[in-house]
This record gives sequence, structure tokens and C-alpha cells, in this order.
Amino acid sequence: MKNFAALSTVIAKVDPSSTSSSAYTPTNSPQACPDVNDTWNVTGASLPPTPDAELCACMYQSATCVPADNLKTDNYGDIFGYICGLSGNLCAGISGAPDTGVYGAFIMCNSTQKLAYVLDAYYKSVSQVSACDFDGQAVTQKSSIPDSCSAGLASASVINSVAATATAPIATSDITLDNADSFGLPSAQVARLFTVGDLAIGAYLGVAFIAGIGMVML
Repeated sequence: MKNFAALSTVIAKVDPSSTSSSAYTPTNSPQACPDVNDTWNVTGASLPPTPDAELCACMYQSATCVPADNLKTDNYGDIFGYICGLSGNLCAGISGAPDTGVYGAFIMCNSTQKLAYVLDAYYKSVSQVSACDFDGQAVTQKSSIPDSCSAGLASASVINSVAATATAPIATSDITLDNADSFGLPSAQVARLFTVGDLAIGAYLGVAFIAGIGMVML
């Protein structure tokens, strides 16, 4: 094909030079994120929590009210809508707003785990046995918090309590030492949990962004 012949001609003229990794000293820096606009709805470098399957499993295990085993995912939306419509605070732990940079600690959990969090929050706020039913769509279970889960769940509680009313990216200054101490958390641990821009998340978003551009070009 003519195009292949043209490409071959150009490629044949390429004579790249190599640089050893030890001698590579880049001077460029990453491009800054744009301001929030019609096509970019993310505040600064604020990113959601790094996915943590163990923490999500701990949260589900600690819940007293969870989805029934036979509940279909198609019915999740009605329960989410009802509970979150009553009070946004009940869903703060699973909510996220890229435009404000505020994320709940369990936003990265799967839909069943998120529903358990919401059901349990509602059940405990109402304090009635019948509150964990939803026409047989929710059931109670024996709550269990293994020692390995205690620190993570306590940290998540601090994050969620702040996320419930925050309107800007959460910083360590938003957490008072008294608040952290009430959950048995050292301030250093709270600071670590509120650090954003993890390499893994950044790489994931970068790949997703490139894939999105490719789809648009197609």
C-alpha cells in the first residue's frame, strides 16, 4: 500500500540516540490541573481515597444492618434514594464530589458494601428493629470488628464525620486533635489518611484519560 511505503521511507530516516537512565536528568514538570469548568469538574489535585478492599470488608463486617442475600442490584437504587434523600449525612461515607474535592472514606467500595453502610447508618439513626427490613430487602447480622479492622474503621469515622459538612478538600487542619483523639487516632495517622495524589490512583486516572481520548478519536 502507498501509505505503508511512505511510512517505511520516513521510519528509515529515523536515527534515534539513546540515553542511559543514570544520565537522564529531566527538567520538565507535570502540567497543573485546570480550574473547574464545563469540561473539567475536578478541584485541583484532589483525588478519592486509594481503593482498599480490606477496609471495605471490615466496614461490611462491622455493620449491623446489611442487604439481604436475595436482594437484586436493580433494587439498590430505590434504597439509596430513600435513605440519602432523608439526610445527606447518612450517605456522606460513600459520597464524593470532584468539584469540591470532598470524598467519603468508603466511596471506593463496591455497591453491596456501600448499601450496607447506608442501611446500617439509617438503622442506627432510627434505633428501631423494624428499620432494618425494607420489605425483606435488608436483614440484621451480628456486628464484628476484628482487631485488625479497628484502626482503619476509626480513621474512616473521622474522615466521614468531616466529609459530612465539608465543602472543600479535606486537609489535616480540618481535623482537631480532640476529634482525632476521641477515635484513638494519633495525628500522624490522620495526616497520612488525608494525603492525596497517591501514585497508584494517579496512574489509574492517567490510563483512563488516555483511553478516553482514544475512544473520542475513534
